[in-house]
Amino acid sequence: MAGIINAEPDLTVCGVSDGQGNLPRVIRALKPDLVIIEIAASRGHPLDALRAIRAADERVPTLVFSGAPCETYAVEAMRAGASGYVCKNEGKATILRATRQILRGQPRLCREMTGRLVQQFSLGFADARPLPVALLTARELKVFMLLGQGFTPGQIVQQTKLNLATIRACRQRLKSKLELSSVHELWCAATRWVAIHASNAA
Repeated sequence: MAGIINAEPDLTVCGVSDGQGNLPRVIRALKPDLVIIEIAASRGHPLDALRAIRAADERVPTLVFSGAPCETYAVEAMRAGASGYVCKNEGKATILRATRQILRGQPRLCREMTGRLVQQFSLGFADARPLPVALLTARELKVFMLLGQGFTPGQIVQQTKLNLATIRACRQRLKSKLELSSVHELWCAATRWVAIHASNAA
């Protein structure tokens, strides 16, 4: 993986961790723009590495790639704070494309999982009309996107450095501008929008 990335003119590997226990130290020392990790069920709980990354730096984006079927860990990984998830069988070009998308601040899911999320959250949100996201401010759009990636209001505080009252007020404005009647509808709409956005950016 390091060789693949270093072969790209716009990407450089600043360091490699030799194990999960070493991750926090490496991240704190090198302050990377992105962390890429492989998860495998044979190494304890497959998402423990994500928790170690969050403990080291709440703000660093993380791309997960795995040989496991995407439905096994993808949603759980995104809820645990991953910015993207790709399967090994999608190939080198997809991993590089996902890397660049996440560095631009865009979420990235494997194609199969994107389709499943769109279907799942369309069923949970009957009014699946196009959302007027053009009405949102940059801050509101950021909060909307983080909600769609599975972050709780408390986690969004850590991601954005806004206070909890501001996040809650922003959530109320999102419901009003997007004409949504509940927090559940907002969450479904945000998750569906993020999935579609990730698919269109692929």
